[in-house]
Amino acid sequence: MKKIRIICLCMVFAAVANAQQKKFNKPLADSLEKLVVVDQVAAYIPTGEYKKHTPEQFEI
Repeated sequence: MKKIRIICLCMVFAAVANAQQKKFNKPLADSLEKLVVVDQVAAYIPTGEYKKHTPEQFEI
């Protein structure tokens, strides 16, 4: 029974160590942040400079 507990503990430790090694992908985060801004502009009633856009311009 002790061996099973030790093996499980080692597996959990290895999984946690592997998860901590993943690096933050800054370019991906930046592009997703820009997509949020574009998505919010397209989702609401146009305001500001976007008020002048025609519906066709929003389709692009």
